[in-house]
Amino acid sequence: MKAIKIILKILFVFAILAFVYYMSSLVLEDEAVKALVAEYGYIGLFFLSLLSGFNLLVPIPAIIFLPIFLSAGLNFWISLTIIVVGMTIGDIVGFALGRLGKDLFLDKVRPQWFLKIEKFVLNHPKLIPLFLFIYVAFIPLPNEIVVLPLAFFGIRFRYLIIPILLGNLFFNTISGITYVSIFNLF
Repeated sequence: MKAIKIILKILFVFAILAFVYYMSSLVLEDEAVKALVAEYGYIGLFFLSLLSGFNLLVPIPAIIFLPIFLSAGLNFWISLTIIVVGMTIGDIVGFALGRLGKDLFLDKVRPQWFLKIEKFVLNHPKLIPLFLFIYVAFIPLPNEIVVLPLAFFGIRFRYLIIPILLGNLFFNTISGITYVSIFNLF
């Protein structure tokens, strides 16, 4: 059963990449589609990255769609910057929702694992920015898995914004260069 789940996840990733490749080739071949993507390009990319920055809603990173936007003539570095800013703002929204939702969840009985994590976070606050950077930069899971609990625990956002921004920059730069390289092979 576990092997089937892994295979399905791998197939899902390949399906998304095939869809992006198909859309990129469609943008290159069809002038109307190319004009549409170019017209809404940077604004559309920003809203896509904002939505994907709050990954609990859309668990697909915006950087995957970069080849589509590049096929429409958008600049790689401007697009990358927009994606990083949009995703970081999405993470900020996640943090704010975590801060607002803190009272809803923490008034109830807290599980033992939650108390252990809270104790670690409160006893080692200087490790949090480093851990957050590593998580955001290297772990391909939604950032809200970490950002929301940190908001619950009362960690100040000013300690988190730089690691989130740098982690998003690192992740998206490496991913963007990789995706563009892969799509240039085909």
